[in-house]
Amino acid sequence: MTAAVPTIHATCVAVAGEGILIRGEPGAGKSVLALQLLERCRGDGVPAALVGDDRVALETVGAVVVARGHPAIEGLIEMRGVGLCRVETCAQAPLRLVVDLVTSAPRVPEDDGTVALHGVRLRRLVLERGLCRSGLAPLLVLRALAVSSQPHSRTGEMVLDLRP
Repeated sequence: MTAAVPTIHATCVAVAGEGILIRGEPGAGKSVLALQLLERCRGDGVPAALVGDDRVALETVGAVVVARGHPAIEGLIEMRGVGLCRVETCAQAPLRLVVDLVTSAPRVPEDDGTVALHGVRLRRLVLERGLCRSGLAPLLVLRALAVSSQPHSRTGEMVLDLRP
């Protein structure tokens, strides 16, 4: 019998097969952001699915961190005040972006916009929790997912292109 892979408190969605890990304190809006991303992608005709809500297992496979949802809550996401909702799921996704929901974000990023998970450097986006309520967060997350191949500014910080 193989040992179970430990889980972390996070939510993960796959957009066009690329994993987005959403971290934050309880009540930060991880599930709300995940649902917003799924809805935005559905409207744009982009394939998207929930990998896992609340408990996500991370495992390194070669030079890739793979996220998997917990089987006990597969296909379920919790919405505060509503309860559990069933959504489209996928079993796993290679992580490409980490989104950290925080109470207060610095005016400009204070680091290189990456984070190490299981020894692999991944693009990182820090968002204030209030952006989830504004509806702007899904746009920022999807643009950040797309920028991993875009150039950085002269100062080395990630430049999000918000033009249509």
